[in-house]
Amino acid sequence: MDIKVWARQKFRCVILQLENEDENMKEETSDLETPISPIKAVMVIVLTFVTFLAVFIVSSILLFGFPLWEQVMAVIGELIILLIPLAYMLYKKVDIKSYIGLGKSKLKNLLLGVGLGLGIWLMSIFANLALTYIIGPSVLVEEASEIIVGFIQESTASLVLVFLSLFLAGVCEEFAFRGFLQNALGSKYSFPVALIGASLAFGLFHPDPQATYIILGFLSGLVLGYAYHRLKSFVAVASAHATNNLISLTIVLLLIRMGMV
Repeated sequence: MDIKVWARQKFRCVILQLENEDENMKEETSDLETPISPIKAVMVIVLTFVTFLAVFIVSSILLFGFPLWEQVMAVIGELIILLIPLAYMLYKKVDIKSYIGLGKSKLKNLLLGVGLGLGIWLMSIFANLALTYIIGPSVLVEEASEIIVGFIQESTASLVLVFLSLFLAGVCEEFAFRGFLQNALGSKYSFPVALIGASLAFGLFHPDPQATYIILGFLSGLVLGYAYHRLKSFVAVASAHATNNLISLTIVLLLIRMGMV
């Protein structure tokens, strides 16, 4: 067979596959009892971000100086990210379990999520090194790392709160950005648009003047969003996100134990 003919056939097959995936995604979303408008979903995410910032600012004024206030607010912040989209879905009487793919909680998806989390962690390490080489080290990333190390060394209670906030980040942020926003965008737009839109929102939810956090969040969002689309499992992406976070925590604990931090 001529190589040009073969290449054209392969290209058509890829295009047809993507079109079928888009159609399947739209059909699945349209079958939901109460689809969520993409515009309203974006507004809910904006409201979530504003509420998150407002609560943090108010708490920093009222609770500054209290023991563990920052660690406690990190946990509360993650819950805010979950509760506002959840409240809107309950208001719209959405079948949440079906909408986000919570029913597909097989052990296989959990294990896939753990493996995916390891892959995302490795990707983030190399991406961070590349970004540091291109645009220089991020002051915010370095400061955040120092703060987390300080929290870990502060007390056992502080370490427990750090662990809880990192674990909840996997559940709460995946609910908001994949289960809620990506599904809503996918109800009207193609899968690539929904994926990029949700990933961009996820990246912007990690603000950084030097953009390192934003880019890393965007890249992680692309991987998590694609996995969510393919597996149709909230458990898989939530466990992947949590695994990525907890691997980082484990590495820091090991470095502290060896006296390297």
